[in-house]
Amino acid sequence: MMNEVLISSFTVWSGEQKIDAVIDNEQQKIMISGIEDGNQITNIEYALTSGVTLYPEPHTFLNNWKKEMNLVARTTDNQKVYTIVLKDYEKPLNNALKIKLDERKQQIMLVGGDMERSQFFLQKAAVPEEIAQWCFQDIHFDVCRVSYDKKQELEEGKKNLAFYEDAVKSMQLLRRVNPDIQFWATMKSDYNGYNNENNLPDWICDYKPTTRFDCDKYAIFLADYLEYMQQNGVAIKYLAVAKEWVGVINAERARQIIVRLNKECVARDVVKPLYVDPASWGITQGVNFIKSAEEIGSLDLYYGFSTHNLNNNEHDKFLYETFVAEANKHQKYAFADETGTGSGGRTNGEEPETLAALLDAYQEKTEYYKDGIQGEILFEPFSRGVNSETRAIYFKKGEQAKRMRSYYVMQTFVNGIAGKDMYYVPAHIYNVKPEVHVMAFVNDDELFLALINRSQDDLEGLSVLWEGAFSHEKAEQTQFDISLPIEGQKEELDITDNSLVVSLSSESITFLKIQL
Repeated sequence: MMNEVLISSFTVWSGEQKIDAVIDNEQQKIMISGIEDGNQITNIEYALTSGVTLYPEPHTFLNNWKKEMNLVARTTDNQKVYTIVLKDYEKPLNNALKIKLDERKQQIMLVGGDMERSQFFLQKAAVPEEIAQWCFQDIHFDVCRVSYDKKQELEEGKKNLAFYEDAVKSMQLLRRVNPDIQFWATMKSDYNGYNNENNLPDWICDYKPTTRFDCDKYAIFLADYLEYMQQNGVAIKYLAVAKEWVGVINAERARQIIVRLNKECVARDVVKPLYVDPASWGITQGVNFIKSAEEIGSLDLYYGFSTHNLNNNEHDKFLYETFVAEANKHQKYAFADETGTGSGGRTNGEEPETLAALLDAYQEKTEYYKDGIQGEILFEPFSRGVNSETRAIYFKKGEQAKRMRSYYVMQTFVNGIAGKDMYYVPAHIYNVKPEVHVMAFVNDDELFLALINRSQDDLEGLSVLWEGAFSHEKAEQTQFDISLPIEGQKEELDITDNSLVVSLSSESITFLKIQL
C-alpha cells in the first residue's frame, strides 16, 4: 500500500522551540521548516504505527545533520525510505558574521557624554568653545551628565546657587553648539568616594551612618538646583537623586524625596525631571534597588534605572543582563550611566603604547548591548584638571586642548548609533576566532557594526552578511590600530549580494556603516 502511514508524527526541538514536521507519506518526505543549520536541532520525538521500526534511529542524526537525511521505516512485510528535508537549510558558513535585520532587540534611547566632574574646569581651557564643539557638536551626543553639589548650601538657609556659575556657562555653551542636548544630573559623590566625607550638607544628613536624613529638606535642596538651572536656560531633563550612595539614599528615602520634589516642582512651575536612580557603583546594587522599589510601590515614579559596573568583585562578570531583566520586567529602561572611552588612564596626555584600554572599553560595550542596555553615558570625555589623567580630549589649565585616538574612536562609534532610532541586533557568528567581539545596530536606513579584534593575529577574509533589506554598493569602513594615524583609516568596501569581506588587523577596532 503506497499511502500506508508508517510514521504518524515527527517533531524536533531547537532549544526551547518545538517544530512539528510535515509528513508526506505519498512522496515519502518529512519536511522540517525553520532550521537553517542541522546543528540547531537539539532533540527529536516521533510516533510510529504499531510494528514499525526506524533505521537508523533518528537520534543518531544529532550533531551530524545534513540538508537531507534518509530514514528507512520497516514493518514485517513492507519498508519505505523517507527523506527528511530541512526546508530552510543554508550551507554552513565559515569565518563569517550574519545579521538578520528583522531580529531587532532593544531600542537605543540615548547616548551621552559626561562632565559631572569637569563642568567647571571646561571654563579653564584656553578655548572652551573648541572643546564644546569637538565633544558635543562633532559628536552627536543626546545627553550630557552634570552634577549638583553640596556646596550650593553648606549652611542651612545660606543658599549659594552662584556656586554653579561656571557650570552653567559650560552647559549654556553646550546648548549653543548643540541646541538639542539634554542634561542628566547626579550627585557629586567624590566627597564620600575619596575622603569618606558626607556627600550632602550636615543639616540634611548626619552620615553616622545616616541616623538622621531629612528627605523633605533634601527635596527642597534639589528643587532649588532644578529651578536655578531652568532659569538659566539649561533645564535638567533626567535626574538621579543620588549617585554611588545607595547605602544612604535607599529606595524608600528616594521615594520620599521624589514625592516631595515633584510637589516642589509643581509649586515653582519647574518641569519635573525624568528619574533615573540609583546610579549605583555596582550592578548588583542596582538590581537590589529596583527590587526594593518594587516592594515599596515606587516604580511608577521612574522613567528608567541606571548603574555603573565599577565593583571590582563583579566587574568582569558583566552582570548587565540581571539589571536589564529587573528593569525591563517593570517596563522601565536600563541605562549604563558611566562607561569607558578607553582613553588610557594616567599617561599625562600621551598616547598609550597599546590599544589595550580601548579594546577593554569597547569589548565591554559589546557585552552590555548584547545584554539589553538601552543607552549609555561615556565617562569624562575631556579633562577635569588632573594633569596625569589622559582623556579623549586632553588639556591643562589655560592651555590648548588636543584630541587623542580615543576621541576619534568614540566619535565614530557614537555617531554610528546616537540620535538615529537605532536598535541593537544580534550577530550570528560562524567559526570566527573567539577573540573577535561584535555589536550591530540597525534602523530603517542603516546598519552599523563594531568589530573588536583582541587577537595578536590579523584576521583575513571575514565575511559579513545581512538579510532583510537591500543595500548600496559600497560600505564605509573606519579602522583603528596602533600602526594607523590616531584619526583611524577610512576606506570604501564593495558590497555584493548583501555581503562584504573585511580584514581585521591584530588588536584593532573596525566600524562598518552600511546604507540600506
